[in-house]
Amino acid sequence: ANRGDCAQPCRLAFRRPNDVGEVHALSLKDLCLLDSLPELARMGAASFKIEGRMKRPEYVAAAVTACRQALDGGIDTALRGNLEDVFSRSGFTRGYYDAQRGRGMEGFRRREDVSAAKGALPSLAALYAKELPRFAVDFALTAQVGELPVLSAELAGCGVRVTVRGESAVAQSLCGGTDATRVREQLGKCGGTQFYLSVCELQLQEGAQMPISALNALRREALARLETELLRREALRCDEYMQPKISAHIAKAATLHIRVADAEQIPADLRGVSRVILPLTQSLPANLPSYVTPAVEIPRGIFGNEESVLRELRRAKSAGFASAVAGGLDGAALAMSARLPFSAGFGSNICNTQSLEEWSELGAADALISPEMQPYRAAKLGGELPRSLFAYGRLPLMLLRRCPHRGAEGCADCSAAKKPFLIDRMGKNFPLQCRGREYSEVLACNPVYLADRRRELRFADALLLYFTDESPKECAKILTAFREGTPPVGDYTRGLIDFRL
Repeated sequence: ANRGDCAQPCRLAFRRPNDVGEVHALSLKDLCLLDSLPELARMGAASFKIEGRMKRPEYVAAAVTACRQALDGGIDTALRGNLEDVFSRSGFTRGYYDAQRGRGMEGFRRREDVSAAKGALPSLAALYAKELPRFAVDFALTAQVGELPVLSAELAGCGVRVTVRGESAVAQSLCGGTDATRVREQLGKCGGTQFYLSVCELQLQEGAQMPISALNALRREALARLETELLRREALRCDEYMQPKISAHIAKAATLHIRVADAEQIPADLRGVSRVILPLTQSLPANLPSYVTPAVEIPRGIFGNEESVLRELRRAKSAGFASAVAGGLDGAALAMSARLPFSAGFGSNICNTQSLEEWSELGAADALISPEMQPYRAAKLGGELPRSLFAYGRLPLMLLRRCPHRGAEGCADCSAAKKPFLIDRMGKNFPLQCRGREYSEVLACNPVYLADRRRELRFADALLLYFTDESPKECAKILTAFREGTPPVGDYTRGLIDFRL
C-alpha cells in the first residue's frame, strides 16, 4: 500500500479462532463524519479529505455533494440514504472520531449492499452529468463529395491525435449542402465526456451533404479513440527516468543484526552479530559480548505518548543501551531529544537514494531498506549511509490502532491464547503482536528466509533477522543457519528477491 500497489487483501475473509460464520476482521466500514463537518470547521479545520480510491464516480459525486451540503447547512435526506446505498460495507462508522475501536467497526460488502447500490446509481449519476470537461479538443473535418468523410481530433498541447473515417461516402446535395455552422454545433456536443471543443477546422466541398447521425458517429468514435490513447500513454518511472545518475553503494562484509520481541530469545552464541535490538521497555541483558551493540526499538505507533517514550529512551541510555532504532521521523526526533544515536528501522519505507541521504543528514547511523523494494533495485541505491536488509522473519503486514482480536472484555479475551492470531480463507494463521492497548501488528503467515541467498545480498552492510514469535531454540537455529548458509525447511517465503518486474 505504501507504494500504490495495494490489492486490498484486508477486504477478504479473516476470522478469529472462535468466530462463527463469515467474518472480515481486518475490513472496516467506511468512516462517515458528515454530521461533524460543521463542528470540525469551527474547530479550525481548513480542508477535508474525501477518500475515493477504487470507488465508482457515483459514490464520489454523492460524497462530495453530501459534504458540501453538510457545510452549507444540511444534507438532503434522499442523498444521505443514497450515499449509504451506493457503497456500503454493512453501513458506516464514526469509530476513531468517537474513540470507539471495537468490532462494531468491522464491515464487508454483503449481497444486500450490492443490490441497494444498483437502485441508487441512476439518481446519483445525475449529480455529475454536467461536470466540467478537462481536455480541449481540436477537430478537423474533411468532407469531399463521393469520398468517405475524415475527422481528425487532437488534444490541444498534448500531442495525442487520432483520425477516423465515416462508413458512407459524402453525398451531393441539390439544396446547398450541410451548413458549416450546423457541423460545428454537432461536433461540439461532447457532453458526458471529459472533452470540449476548442478549434474546429472544416474543409467542406460545396454541396456536400452529411446527415446529423453521421457527424455524431464520427465525433463519438474520435473521442472514444482519444480516451483510449490517453490510457495507453506510458507513465514515466521515477526510479528509471527522474533520478540523477548515481554510483551504487559499496558495502563491506555484511554483519548480522537481530531484533527480538523478548530478551529470552537472544541466542547464547552471537558470533557474527553486531547489533541486538530489544523493545524499548526491556532491560539491558547482562551477558551481551562487547562486540555486540545493544539497541532499543522505538514503537512505530506513538499516538500521543511522546513524553512516555522520551522517558523510556532516557532510561535506556542511562542503563547502557548504545542506540535506538526509529520506525519513522517521529521516533528519530525523540531519539535526538534523548541524545541517543539512532538508525532508521522498519517502517521508514526507504526506497531511493534521496531518502538514504536525507536520513544521513538527520544523523542516522544506518538504515533498513524497505522490504517492499526488490533487492536487485536496492543494489542500485547510492550514498554512503550503511544499509541493512530484511533477511529473516515474519514481516509486519499491517499496523492497527484497533486490535482485531480484542473483544467485549478488552484484552482479557486474549488470556486463553497467549499468541493471538487471525485465520484467512485458506486456513493460514497470521499472528498478532500487541503493544499493550496502543496498537497491534498483523504478522505474515510465513517468514522471509534468505540464509542461503546471501551472495545475492552482498551490497548490504548488514542483514536483519527479525524475531517475533519464535522460541529461543528456534532463534538460535536460525542464527546458525545464517552463519552456515543453510537452505530453508518448512513454510517460508523469499520475499521479493525473485521478483524482477
